[in-house]
Amino acid sequence: MAYSTDTAVFRKQIEIATATAHGAGRSIWAGIGAYRITSDSTVEKIQVARDLGAEGVVLFSYDFTVRASELNPDGLYLERVRQSAFEKRTGTN
Repeated sequence: MAYSTDTAVFRKQIEIATATAHGAGRSIWAGIGAYRITSDSTVEKIQVARDLGAEGVVLFSYDFTVRASELNPDGLYLERVRQSAFEKRTGTN
């Protein structure tokens, strides 16, 4: 879990976690505190995790991503992340 809102801090945390896990023959999934950041910041952190070799990402929390809030006024946070971080990458829905 790397819930920093600062992408540089997140990068360092995931870099250390990835190096440690991979050095021990383990996989790493980067936990992103989506409830604290905009969808654009989440997409940025997903790309950082990919660039550093994380096997995947986990967003916390699901409830936040589908309910309207200050950072998610239209309740479509998860959809925006899907389109920006996953659909464009794979070319599929």
